[in-house]
Amino acid sequence: VKKMKPDPEGIDKILEKIAVTKEEVFFVGDSWVDGAAAKNANIRFVLFRETILDAEKYPIKIWKHIRSLNALLSIVENNFSD
Repeated sequence: VKKMKPDPEGIDKILEKIAVTKEEVFFVGDSWVDGAAAKNANIRFVLFRETILDAEKYPIKIWKHIRSLNALLSIVENNFSD
């Protein structure tokens, strides 16, 4: 990719390569740049860090906030199971 986050170019290329829709994925990150990239790509953002970012201070929308990678499994099971 030529553009770095928060530009959505990298996310868009990955989604195209693996042939999934934006409704089928979420982006996990630990910074406002990750959240802004998800927002710019129009996909859900899972914030992975101890404290929650001030959503008003940064141009992001947090779908879920987790403090442990173990929490990812329940997100997938509860939101993406058939």
